[in-house]
Amino acid sequence: MLKSFKITNFRGFKSFQIKDFNRLNLIAGKNNTGKTALLEALFLHTGSANPSLAITVNALRGIQKMMIQNDPAAEMPWNSLFYQFNPKSVIELDGQDEKGRRILVTLTSEPISSAVVPVQGTASNVMNRNSLVFKSIENHKKEERVTLKFTNKGPEFEPVLPLRVPSIFVSARSLGAPEEDASRFGQLTLRKEEGHLLGALQEIEPHLKSVTVVYEGDAPTLHGDIGQSRLVPLLLMGEGMVRLAKIVLAISSSRDGIVFIDEIENGFHYSVMKSIWRGLRKIADAFNVQLFATTHSLECTKAAYTAFKDESKFDLMVYRLDRKNSEVNANAFDKESLGAALEADLEIR
Repeated sequence: MLKSFKITNFRGFKSFQIKDFNRLNLIAGKNNTGKTALLEALFLHTGSANPSLAITVNALRGIQKMMIQNDPAAEMPWNSLFYQFNPKSVIELDGQDEKGRRILVTLTSEPISSAVVPVQGTASNVMNRNSLVFKSIENHKKEERVTLKFTNKGPEFEPVLPLRVPSIFVSARSLGAPEEDASRFGQLTLRKEEGHLLGALQEIEPHLKSVTVVYEGDAPTLHGDIGQSRLVPLLLMGEGMVRLAKIVLAISSSRDGIVFIDEIENGFHYSVMKSIWRGLRKIADAFNVQLFATTHSLECTKAAYTAFKDESKFDLMVYRLDRKNSEVNANAFDKESLGAALEADLEIR
């Protein structure tokens, strides 16, 4: 489980540090303080063996198109990851886990020597003059290096390394592909663990009796039995049902890993948030998954505190990000300080 994290030259962070992570971590703060960027930095850190995530994080923000051209002056698709869009700087993502293991990940934009002078009369398969290089160093020891470049076949990275930490990012902007959720539910069913999903969804729809995968044409989608004459697609039961299913399935597919949830309250009525928090904590414990989530909602934060305040183990940390000029600070709230802040009606969103 990750305990502390430091960011240098990523997105809007020139230098930023946060520590004392717990099983459940809730990130609050005003607009443009870096909440989503913090999740993205953590996501890239866990997935440093898969540098295509550098493109994925932009797609999760809705940036789908990118110009790939054999032009030394063209802006690279990953320039927005660098502080002030400066690809000559070095991004550092430095994390330490509960066992004291430190992983330093650096991202650099470097020239591709073979693309500098194309052979006359031939078409180079390299579409850009630069590559994005991920370097990972564990405890100051051996370095692993993975390179992302664009060819006429699309993005490619080499070598292909096993992921260090299983991780999934649940975006605030999209419900994603139903086929992806159906596939994850299939794996959950194979392990006879589908009860985790059913129990969570029943907090929103108490009449739900079962969940199953139904193929409509070639597309598999999740359907539920709510006592009608036929099964009903989850997509017709409301955004909250689909989003909760996506979060639960992300957790169940990231055993011993980390799940990132942007704007966790989206789609949920405030009255069910306490039950949802308890359900997510139970599932996170079952699969040994650490959660990081952002929120704009005070009701969501209050619900999380209320859900766990009377339990013997308080697994929640809340952080409020504050930006002053170019500097971002994280104000941490544990059980005592969070309770005092909520009682005094202090601003922690």
